[in-house]
Amino acid sequence: MSRAIKFRGKCLITGVWKYGDLLQDRGKSAIVTDARIYGENGAPWVKRIFEVESETVGQFINVTDELGAEVFEGDVLAHEDGEWSFIARVTHGGYEWFLEAISPTDTFSFGDFYDDGCVDMKIVGNIYENPEMLEVAQ
Repeated sequence: MSRAIKFRGKCLITGVWKYGDLLQDRGKSAIVTDARIYGENGAPWVKRIFEVESETVGQFINVTDELGAEVFEGDVLAHEDGEWSFIARVTHGGYEWFLEAISPTDTFSFGDFYDDGCVDMKIVGNIYENPEMLEVAQ
């Protein structure tokens, strides 16, 4: 089984989200797009590299929401199912991804909502652009 390993981060210059490979060095982070390996010696060629805000870097978790959008670490998801509805942020702990519920507070495994690469939730924001979502009243 192969899985996509990619990251996102907000560009320091434009504030636009960039998606691709992660490069970190001396406390700084960059997203590399359009990277290729050429020739017999496997020389890398990088078309574009963007320095990003390190605190906004998040990894794609190989799951899409109910609308088909890719879910990244730091996204805020909403699950609506009558009395069992909640808002949660995507976080990593140990060896797996978790949903840390904001309202009501609890922690869930993606396995509870996962079906064939898709979760029965939708992305409603992220903790970087929507920090107020972390302050939802209990």
